[in-house]
Amino acid sequence: MRFDNFKYNVALSDIPEAYQDIASMMGIDKFIEFCYLYGGGNIYFPTVKTLKNHFRNDEILELYRNGMAILEIARKHHISPNYVRYIVKKSRHIFNKLKVFIKYMTTLIIIVEAIFGAIFYRRRNIHK
Repeated sequence: MRFDNFKYNVALSDIPEAYQDIASMMGIDKFIEFCYLYGGGNIYFPTVKTLKNHFRNDEILELYRNGMAILEIARKHHISPNYVRYIVKKSRHIFNKLKVFIKYMTTLIIIVEAIFGAIFYRRRNIHK
């Protein structure tokens, strides 16, 4: 077990009943580790449908990037062509936001390098 300072021998029956299914599925040691890492916080677990949609959307984007027609993609995934367009547009929006963020961070790094370069240059010349 990762937590050497956890001194207790824990049996499944020692865990509150509401959590026994999870502890049984994960194993007691992993459950204790999970409690250590996430205990007291709120965690959202997506539904299986949400996970499937995420993977489906990734596949749709890949098919679209590889040149498959929107109508073909829609038929393959049993969704409307408009929804395929929405998924593609949404991914472009996220990509554009990421590009702006990267540009901002690159500019910030250049500014920070210039400031520290000037400070270093000034200190080096003062101590000559």
